[in-house]
Amino acid sequence: MSQITRIGGSGPTPGGAVLTLSGDGGPTVSPNGGGNIDIDGAGGITVIGHSGTNSLTISGAGLGASSFSTDIAGPVVPTVGGELEIIGVAPTGHYSPINIQTTGATANTVGIYLEPNVLINSLASATYVSADTLHADLEITTGGTIEALGTITTDTGDLVLAAGEFVVGGNAGTAGQVLTSEGPAAVPTWQTIAAPSGSTVSSFFARQSAATGLVTGNNSGTYIWLGAPGVLTIAPGDCFNTGGNLTLGDGVGTSAKYTAPLTGTYFFNFQVALFANSYAAPANNSLCINNITQGISYYSEHYSFVANTSSSGSYYGQPNYSAYIKLTAGDIVQFGVIVYISESVPALVGITNSVAIATTTYHFTATTFVSGFKVA
Repeated sequence: MSQITRIGGSGPTPGGAVLTLSGDGGPTVSPNGGGNIDIDGAGGITVIGHSGTNSLTISGAGLGASSFSTDIAGPVVPTVGGELEIIGVAPTGHYSPINIQTTGATANTVGIYLEPNVLINSLASATYVSADTLHADLEITTGGTIEALGTITTDTGDLVLAAGEFVVGGNAGTAGQVLTSEGPAAVPTWQTIAAPSGSTVSSFFARQSAATGLVTGNNSGTYIWLGAPGVLTIAPGDCFNTGGNLTLGDGVGTSAKYTAPLTGTYFFNFQVALFANSYAAPANNSLCINNITQGISYYSEHYSFVANTSSSGSYYGQPNYSAYIKLTAGDIVQFGVIVYISESVPALVGITNSVAIATTTYHFTATTFVSGFKVA
């Protein structure tokens, strides 16, 4: 501390008495030859003399603020020694990672920096996550933006876009486009899915347009491929050929064929209305789907002909076959029926588009059609 001491005898000190000053450290200071001791301000302290009142005014206005406001709590007041701590902390009563750190960069400078990896538990309307919450959501209000120069990772949970655009590289894409990777260290792009050869949607339903001419059947078995003895048609209102992958045959030897536009599983169903002038052996007759490209054939269970009571000496059948078959893009399949004649003399067999069949127990109309579509 500083003090003023009288030099001289006892009793009141006259106005011109000589004084000494002593401080918290250093020697006692005596007046100069004019009886004066200078009191100078330093370190933000200012000393102003007033001759009219024989007084000195000592002020510390340059020392700075006596308290400091903060965003959350406060104000903060320096200690008695004038010390103010600047440290990165989590808000009191809230779980939050400490992403901001401080350092004494130099003797009179405080450095404040953001951690390289920032963990955000909550950012929504200036609210904070409760102390018992370990994870929360990152919510961006209308007009808000997240700009990341590194990686944004979600350990568990979903990345949900409730509304608005998902913009990549400044582009939100157009309806129907998909986000496509461009490889490591490259920004993904919006791409339109290119249609492969054929059609991504392939289905068909075709009928035989008219009764065929008869072909000769025998004990060795006769293969009759749809479209070869009688051309198929998609003219009726319930017929279609989506993707155009089915050829209809020419009716003079070339069968109808289906070409798989894509690799996958296909479902086929077809039915044949048959008639013959001799009984066909039930032990061997069957329907067939033949994968010409792969050299693989698929056969139905055996079927039987029945006698047509309305036409003496004639027999009819209406076998139906359904199958799921795996095809490779470009595989070609055809559909047919195998007829075995039980008698030693070859018989005439034909396929009809539609015919009324009467037996001793029932009456029905036989039709010939073929259908199919890609399942998966």
